[in-house]
Amino acid sequence: MARARWATRTATPSWGRPPGLLLRLLGMPPLGIAAGAGLVAFFVGAVGTHVVKGVLHNIAFPITFLALAISSTALAIGR
Repeated sequence: MARARWATRTATPSWGRPPGLLLRLLGMPPLGIAAGAGLVAFFVGAVGTHVVKGVLHNIAFPITFLALAISSTALAIGR
């Protein structure tokens, strides 16, 4: 049961990150960069958890989202 609460606390802040990226597009660069960095950290944790737990049959999904988060954050920093 403790693991479920930990996972919920970890996933809850992820709802705030996509709107942060949208605000970046609307002209608030520091907030968008922070949101992108949060997404990168979240998906690094997701990929790490998949590897540690040995759940490799669907690891392509978090790796894909990690690549998208890294690329969007890099583009936001480069502007």
